[in-house]
Amino acid sequence: MKEVIILTIRELARVINMPYSTTRKYVKALEDRGLIHMVRTDHGYQLGDHAVEMVKQLKALVESGISLNQSLDQLAGSKDNIIALLQRMDQKINNLEKENRALRELVQVLMAKIDQLPALEPPKKPWWKRIFKR
Repeated sequence: MKEVIILTIRELARVINMPYSTTRKYVKALEDRGLIHMVRTDHGYQLGDHAVEMVKQLKALVESGISLNQSLDQLAGSKDNIIALLQRMDQKINNLEKENRALRELVQVLMAKIDQLPALEPPKKPWWKRIFKR
């Protein structure tokens, strides 16, 4: 089972080796875009695994020379792509479930027809086996 990591912004800044003010700025920007969600506790705001990964990705994009806004747009775009992919997968699952139900109904109909067929008599022994009983 994967261990869940919950960090405050200050702890996150230490983990990713970034100044606290920059980390706070990135977290706020990500939250404003709806890419992460912070939970308010007695010890301040806390971030889960997903938020930590998003901040790391944002840091990497900004360090590679992409502006903060462009980096945020890119991360939001990847989220939109994921949402679109999930919607397509959900539609595919629904279609497969419908097909599965239709196939089950078809199997039940065919099984009922098989049950209605008269039983066949066992095949007769060939004439030579009847004459030459072994």
